[in-house]
Amino acid sequence: MTCQQKTQNSKSVNVRLFVLRVILGCIFIYSALWKIQNPQEFLNVVMQYQMVPGAIVGSVAVIVPWVEITCGFLLIFDLFVPYAIYLLIVSLCVFTGAQLTALCKGLSIDCGCFPVLGYAPKVGWLTLLRNVVLLAMCVGAMGQIAKKDPKQFISAFGWKQKVLLVGLTLACIVSILFACTYKRDTVFHYPDYAKQYSSNLMRDAVSKHKEVVLVFVSGTCNYCYSLFDGPMKNSRLAGKMRNVQCLVVNKSLVPRRLIKSYDVHIYPSLVFINKYGDVERELVGYHKTNDIIKSLDATKHSSHTVAELTSE
Repeated sequence: MTCQQKTQNSKSVNVRLFVLRVILGCIFIYSALWKIQNPQEFLNVVMQYQMVPGAIVGSVAVIVPWVEITCGFLLIFDLFVPYAIYLLIVSLCVFTGAQLTALCKGLSIDCGCFPVLGYAPKVGWLTLLRNVVLLAMCVGAMGQIAKKDPKQFISAFGWKQKVLLVGLTLACIVSILFACTYKRDTVFHYPDYAKQYSSNLMRDAVSKHKEVVLVFVSGTCNYCYSLFDGPMKNSRLAGKMRNVQCLVVNKSLVPRRLIKSYDVHIYPSLVFINKYGDVERELVGYHKTNDIIKSLDATKHSSHTVAELTSE
């Protein structure tokens, strides 16, 4: 190969690498900015995947967008590019595994990546395809780095990094198989004040003008078990629930139309109904005791009056 051909090849490698760096950098910066601007929404999305332990779910929701935005700027400004791409490859492998697990569980949730034309896409084969395309772009960028500077590539993507990447990929596959085959005990351990939902109990509470809290749960939802093992056992909440009818609505034990009537798509969900039979507020996802107590207090102090209901 002549010197001129080598120069041309080097230029083409630089151009391809530049294009990949800028595209990937812009995509991940945009994704991170959406997460940073909507922290509560992204936290809810992370919870919906039902994979991250409740104790660290908040930390994960904070760390992920800052990793993405840092990698994005490193790519655009051509700093530590191999390391940034390596981090993105690992992240994409984890995201893809999480989405596959959600699909296997039959969860209908937002992917949590970023909105496209104002629309938040649901987890599905299209979002998986997008992840595969992004992975291919990252691998392609690594290939261009290997051509441009083999020594830099070997130092940044040596055997240790390869072992870690393969390990993470295998962990994703194992988690998917585990999610598909794992059968958990679907018997929830209710606190004393909670009862299994029945139409008779619901009608009785409404006729006596009692506040009602409907707790929608699913046997495949880890956060539902955490809700009963933690916040719902709190003594302060138990005291607040003394004159309230708390009914647990297990997804597998009630008609589908009941769940649809309250527009529940995410588990756990708490629906607070005031003493006049109106839905006062809802809590979607796992919430701490204080959040439940605040919603319960607001329901008890509903501004509705009997006169208003009669006029309607």
